[in-house]
Amino acid sequence: MIAGGTHAKTNRESETIATMRTGVFSPRGGIGMWWLSFIDGSVVIMTAASLAQARLLAAAKGLGRASHFVEGTRIEVDRLPPIPEQFVGRILSPVDARQLLEVLRQSGAGSAPQKPRTGKPRRGRV
Repeated sequence: MIAGGTHAKTNRESETIATMRTGVFSPRGGIGMWWLSFIDGSVVIMTAASLAQARLLAAAKGLGRASHFVEGTRIEVDRLPPIPEQFVGRILSPVDARQLLEVLRQSGAGSAPQKPRTGKPRRGRV
């Protein structure tokens, strides 16, 4: 604690706050991108520190019902081209999700999220 009652921010905290403000996703900033799949084939891409946080943020914003969640996969942003802003933080139709997935697979040499499977929810890394 610094005199005057303010807290000194660590580099990681400052980088995380900058990431949240600018929308530039840095793997070292503690914020990752998550591909959340739902029963109906829709997808939500969220930025969060963990899968649990991504699911909570999506539910809080009304992006898909928690009971319809199938699986979540971390998107390795350092291996893929930037995901356009208009795809982050909104519900993607199954068609939009397939198109984005195809673009990521072609440019990311196979490091894009895998197609969702039906059945039990699972956690994984891409």
